[in-house]
Amino acid sequence: MLPEKADCAVLSDGYWEEVILAAEVAGRLAVRELTCRCAAGELTRGGIVEMNVGPSGSPLAAWLWCSRRAVHSSDDTASIEVALDDTGIPPASSAGCKASSLLVRQAYASAYCTVLAEEAGAVAERHVTLDPPTLPRQRTSSPEMPARVSGSGHLARERTPA
Repeated sequence: MLPEKADCAVLSDGYWEEVILAAEVAGRLAVRELTCRCAAGELTRGGIVEMNVGPSGSPLAAWLWCSRRAVHSSDDTASIEVALDDTGIPPASSAGCKASSLLVRQAYASAYCTVLAEEAGAVAERHVTLDPPTLPRQRTSSPEMPARVSGSGHLARERTPA
């Protein structure tokens, strides 16, 4: 159930802002630790990571909708797509690639969801959609006609306990 405009004014206290800030800081710290341990080549797999924050009717989910930090999902939870920029991701020479890395986004989302579960009692889930693997091209009988490569994404779910 989406909150009314009047409800948004009530939900705008600083508590939720502090919880989200703590979650973002934890996510960035997790990213920093991961990228310092990994070579750029280990972080090449891409994908989409979304977090759903609930439960349905949760004041935190309502606040995320009101503050436009999340969109409303079909199960009345707040849905946040993890989109990172390269600010603060070492080393600077490969920070842009690392910001789009699936492992980096997963590390961020995991730390973020843990803070929401611990500090706000929220039910926070990560949803991961993997990019299709890149398959090597195969030679065909005709050099003018390249082999077709197809793949499908994979969906994985992880729930952070409250």
